[in-house]
Amino acid sequence: MKPEPKKTVFITSDQVAELLEFGTKAQFMTRRTDLIRKHGFPPPLPFIRRPMKWRRADVEAWVAAVNRTMPDGSMPIHAADQRKVVMFSHARRVTP
Repeated sequence: MKPEPKKTVFITSDQVAELLEFGTKAQFMTRRTDLIRKHGFPPPLPFIRRPMKWRRADVEAWVAAVNRTMPDGSMPIHAADQRKVVMFSHARRVTP
């Protein structure tokens, strides 16, 4: 008997904002383009326009990569618990 393939889990911008611990969806959406262009955040799926969706595994892999590659002390990231991530502070800054 073949093992069943893993289901791809898609998440909305509300869920991405919660996963990254932005205060609101609007805060995440304001920073989304900058995160994609400058920080390698995965873009939303191109074939799903509304609501925007991301693969949960892609977002979690990005968070793990940021945690592994952060410069010493400049982007403090720590897990509050195993299910949530505290987003690095400069991702919340408004760019001039």
